[in-house]
Amino acid sequence: MTQFITPAEAARLVGDDMTLAVSGHAGFGTPDGLFKALHDRYADEGHPRNLTLVKIAGTGDGGQRGGDRLAADGLIGTIITSHFGMEKKLSDKVAADQCLAYTVPAGTLLELYRAIAAGRKGVWTDIGLHTLADPRLDGSKANEKTVREGKDIVRLMEIDGSEYLYYPAFPIQVCFIRGSLADEDGNISLQREAMIGEQLEVAEATHNAGGILVIQVEDLV
Repeated sequence: MTQFITPAEAARLVGDDMTLAVSGHAGFGTPDGLFKALHDRYADEGHPRNLTLVKIAGTGDGGQRGGDRLAADGLIGTIITSHFGMEKKLSDKVAADQCLAYTVPAGTLLELYRAIAAGRKGVWTDIGLHTLADPRLDGSKANEKTVREGKDIVRLMEIDGSEYLYYPAFPIQVCFIRGSLADEDGNISLQREAMIGEQLEVAEATHNAGGILVIQVEDLV
């Protein structure tokens, strides 16, 4: 069912302990209005708490906008990403052991979205062998807190004599993505976006996991 709601109403769809997947590469495809609404709700109510934030890339602008809006203490419990581009507050939070954090190659995260969308159990890949993604090294764990307290999100497996990394799929309860236009049936166009990113994959994964899709758009047509 398609609904047209305000950013503040959208922020209320996110509950404690949910997994929130978001789109964005710097300012491209980043739903900053939704990030701000979630920040404002948390500042007023102290909820939602302990979210797992999943994002392929850095969603910051080196200032106030983007992913750093979500760096308030208690809002994010776990971050899964490939990097923190211009998200100083989030990266400082990880470095200070204030949340669990995992760094996973961007292409592997994209394949995980596709696996979740297809109902597959996970992703097998040889990308990341003998790097920080490998369980024999860091196992994608990005800080000491995650080494001590975090669960293992990647396993080393062998098939026909060859080594692979296996990343199990996970449920996504809600996603925030940005498009350009929506029609009255909820179809989304990206025609005014400067770059087409992972919006489709995030939407498919969230939908097929039974989650809530929240899309920030410029206009209704």
